[in-house]
Amino acid sequence: MEKVYKPKNSIYSLIQLISLTLVLSTSQSSEIISRFQHYLQINTAQPNPDYTSATNFILSQSKALNLESQTIEFVKGKPVILLKWIGKYPKLPSILLNSHTDVVPVEQHKWTHPPFNAHIDEVGHIYARGSQDMKCVGLQYLEAIRALKDRGFEPVRTVYVSFVPDEEIGGHDGAEKFAQSEVFEKMNVGIVLDEGLASPNENYRVFYGESRSRIIEKRIAEEWAPSSRNMTFQLGQFKQKGSVHDKSEKPALTAADMSNPWWVLLEEAVKKANRKLDKPEVFPASTDARYFRERGLPAIGFSPMANTPVLLHDHNEFLNKAEYLKGVEIYESIIKDYASYIEKPSGDRPRKSCKSSIALAHVQDIVFSFSIVCVVL
Repeated sequence: MEKVYKPKNSIYSLIQLISLTLVLSTSQSSEIISRFQHYLQINTAQPNPDYTSATNFILSQSKALNLESQTIEFVKGKPVILLKWIGKYPKLPSILLNSHTDVVPVEQHKWTHPPFNAHIDEVGHIYARGSQDMKCVGLQYLEAIRALKDRGFEPVRTVYVSFVPDEEIGGHDGAEKFAQSEVFEKMNVGIVLDEGLASPNENYRVFYGESRSRIIEKRIAEEWAPSSRNMTFQLGQFKQKGSVHDKSEKPALTAADMSNPWWVLLEEAVKKANRKLDKPEVFPASTDARYFRERGLPAIGFSPMANTPVLLHDHNEFLNKAEYLKGVEIYESIIKDYASYIEKPSGDRPRKSCKSSIALAHVQDIVFSFSIVCVVL
């Protein structure tokens, strides 16, 4: 009898595997967006932010990720939440990923969708106060860490994630006191990442400094009173009304060239995720990054939002969910490269951590010897 050929199940199994991967990917994406919506739905608008709910949410995420956490109040009622992912060699300078929990006030009648509902429209735009400034970045840090942990990645350097309470009113009780604290000193921070701005084109904007300004302390009472109906929150208008440029003070800048290995690593990490950076810029207003730069630390402002209009402090602030998810991927690439970075020898490009069969020598300086074959983590 003639044998009848029966195809093996390998192709069918492959199709099943691909389908399962897509389903899992869709499910994971849905969970990521759901967590973002949850954070956006917490009303942390100045002058009466719901710090308690925001803190509880962030700590719940920290617990799920098995990160160390502490809540510090340099000023009573204004929590700084600090999460810690311990690296293999904690004596190396650490990485600080900073964001703020507070957002600017809203004029609800000027919004198409309620500003704290985190409504997603038919094209995937998530409408919410804080969707661009900057709850997106705070959660992208955590989602990137979640993805890296799921892949079994172990950082060489310790990674800190900070959530500060009052950037929108000057950061004096949050980031400023944090940067001056003994807690911060002990963290041995080597690089700080903070907020940037959306980009209307496909390239990401990145900031190495900012306009030097000091916040007018009474602006809440004068401009954010509930009875006010002439509030404008366009970035330029807000800065014009809310700050005074001090020409006598020289702004602290972070090197944005080959002399700064953290800059090189950032550029390479973004390229690996198939995106590009625009030319580095000076941020047109003040952010909490200035407090870290004033300590002589490199601080880079970066919010991965491409093909997006700048709507922070504006009505109908939104971020498309596809851009948000891409930002998670971008930060996964950045955190991986930063957390794997070993101090470069003079004149060399930055190197990543490599698996080696040779023991490390002199723990304090973390000087590594390598075998010929290196596997980038």
